Amino acid sequence: MDSRCDSEGDGHLETSEEQPLREKNGSASGADQRAYIVSSSSRRQKIPPRFELDDESQNWRNEPTPSPSLSPSSPFRKKLVFTMPGIMRPKEPREYKLRVFVVCTFFLIVLMISLTYVYHQQYLLKMMQLSLGDRIRFGENNRHLHISNADKQIVLTAMLGTQLTTNELPRNCPTDASINETACLEWNHWAKLHIVPFSKSRSSTCYQLQWESKRDGLTLQDCFTLSNAFWYGIGEHTPQLWPMNFLETNHTLLVTGNLSNSVFGHVLNRYWLSSKGLAILAQSNMSLRVTFDYDISRQLCLIVNPSLKLEHPVLNYTLCVGSDAKDVHRHVAESMRTKRIRPEKLDLAMGNIVWSTLQRFDVKINGSQLLNFTESLRTFEQDHSPRVLILDSQWQSVDGDLVFDEQNFSNVKEMTNILHNRGYSLILRVHPYVSTASHNYYQYIGDNLWVRDITGKVPSLVRWNHLVSSVVVDFTNNKAVEWFQSKLKNLHEQFRVDGFQFDGGEATSLPPYPTFTGGLQSENDYADLYNKIAIDSGLAFSLGVVSQLHCHLPAFTELSSRQSVWGLPRGLRSIIPAVLSTGLVGYPFTLIGPVGGYADRKSVV
Repeated sequence: MDSRCDSEGDGHLETSEEQPLREKNGSASGADQRAYIVSSSSRRQKIPPRFELDDESQNWRNEPTPSPSLSPSSPFRKKLVFTMPGIMRPKEPREYKLRVFVVCTFFLIVLMISLTYVYHQQYLLKMMQLSLGDRIRFGENNRHLHISNADKQIVLTAMLGTQLTTNELPRNCPTDASINETACLEWNHWAKLHIVPFSKSRSSTCYQLQWESKRDGLTLQDCFTLSNAFWYGIGEHTPQLWPMNFLETNHTLLVTGNLSNSVFGHVLNRYWLSSKGLAILAQSNMSLRVTFDYDISRQLCLIVNPSLKLEHPVLNYTLCVGSDAKDVHRHVAESMRTKRIRPEKLDLAMGNIVWSTLQRFDVKINGSQLLNFTESLRTFEQDHSPRVLILDSQWQSVDGDLVFDEQNFSNVKEMTNILHNRGYSLILRVHPYVSTASHNYYQYIGDNLWVRDITGKVPSLVRWNHLVSSVVVDFTNNKAVEWFQSKLKNLHEQFRVDGFQFDGGEATSLPPYPTFTGGLQSENDYADLYNKIAIDSGLAFSLGVVSQLHCHLPAFTELSSRQSVWGLPRGLRSIIPAVLSTGLVGYPFTLIGPVGGYADRKSVV
C-alpha cells in the first residue's frame, strides 16, 4: 500500500524527509512526483492542498491543485469512462444537416413523381378528348360531353352511352362530308355515335347527336345534369308546375295521354329549355322514354329501348347553346320550327263566347233541346257578336257512325239555319274511335280500316272515355283516310256544319302491340297523321292531341280537362302554368275548357 494514502483513502502531507527516499526508490519522476494517485476504488478520493518549498525564501508556498486532464489520452478520463460509461461515453458527430438533406430529397422525389403522374393523366385525357369547335368537348374514355357558352362557362355536362359496358376506346369511322359531319365514333359491336354541328348564329350553336345500336338488346341512354338551373318545356304534364324542376318521372314513355291516368297530357313536345341558355330537342320518330329527377339524381335521361320490331334502336336529339335562355329559345324557334300559322278559326273564337253541351246534357240531346238551349243563353249575352256552339258526340246515334241521329235530329238543315240566324257557328266533336255497336264496324271489318292486334288478323278493341268497346281507325291505310274524310265532307256540305273539334288520338288510347297497315315509328306518329287529316279538311276548329315539333298546324290546341277544384294536379291552379308551358313548346293558341272546369253534378263547387 502506498505510504501517502491511509486506509480510508485520505491523502497526507509529504515531508522533505520522505521525498529523497521516494526518488531513491524510483517510484516516481518529473511531474508525476507531484501528482496524487487516484484510487481505483469506486469512491472518488479527496485531493489535499499542495505545498512546495520556495528555494529562494526557503518558505512553504501553497499552489493551486491542477484539475485532472480530460483529454482523450488522459488516464483520468479513461478511468472515469470505465467507471461511468453512460455519462462520459464519446458522442457521435451530429448529422442534422445530412438528415435534413435526405428528408428534403425524399419529399422532392415524391413531389416530382406525383406531378409527373398528374400531368401524364392530363395529357392522356387531353389526347382522348374530342374537341368540336370552341363550345363542345367529348371525352372518349368516359364518354362525358361538356358544352360551354360564349363565356367559356360549362352550361351542361352529359354522360353519353351509359348502358355501354365496354371500356374500350372508340375508333374513328368515316364521316359524311355531305352533311358536314364533324365526328363519327364507333365502339366495336356496340354502337356508333354521330355528332353534326349545324344552325350556327352569332351567339347560338346547335349540335345534332345520333346513336345507332349495333348490338341486339342494347338500350341507348344519355343523361344530362340538371343542377343549378331552372328547366321548362315538354308541354302538358302532371303536376303542372312552372318551372318543371319538381316533375318526377322514371323511365316513363314520353307520349301523349290523358292527365287522369298519365303523366303527360294532350299537348306535348320533346323540348327542354334551361335557364343557363341551353335547349334539348328530341326527335319524334322514335319511341322515347324519359327520366326526370331534380331532387336525387339531378338528371334528365333520354332512353330508347329495343323492341320486337326494332332490335337496333336509334337515339336522335339536338343540343343548342346560346348566351341565355331567351337567345337560344329564339334561335330554336327561328331555325328549327316551322312558323306558326294563324288558325283559320281564330276570329271565330277570339273575343267571343264558346258554348258547349258537354256539361249541360248527360243523355242524348235532340234538335229542339239544342235550340231551346241557345235561346236561354240570350240572358247571358250583351250583344249579337258571333258565338260558337260545340255539339258533343251525342249528335250520333252510336259513336263512329259519323252521321246525325235521324231520330233526334229530324231536320238538321233547318236547325243549322236557325243557329246561324242567331249568330252561332256549329262545331261538331269527332274522334277516331268506332263503337263495335256501329254499323260501320261490321261493314268495313274486312277492309282493314281498323287497327289490328299483334297477330295482324283481327281488329284490336280498346276503351275510350264512355266507350266500353271500340276500334281505332287505321290512318296508315289510305282507304281508312278516304272514308273518314268523306264523312267529314258530307257533314259540311250537306248540313252546313261550320267546323269540327277533333278529339282523341292519344298514344295511351291505342291498343297494346298494335298492327298498322303502313307501320309507325313512334306512338306519337298516330296523332300526327290524325292532325294532318284534320288540317287537310280545312274545317279544324281545334285539335285534341298534338305532339309534333313542327308547330305549323293552323288550329287551336285543347288542353286536358280541368276539375272544379283549385289545387294540383288537375285543378284550376294548373291552367296558367299549362298555358305558359304549351306556349313555350310552340302552341300559343289553346283552349282551356269550360270556365270553372268539369264538375260532377253531385258535387258542390
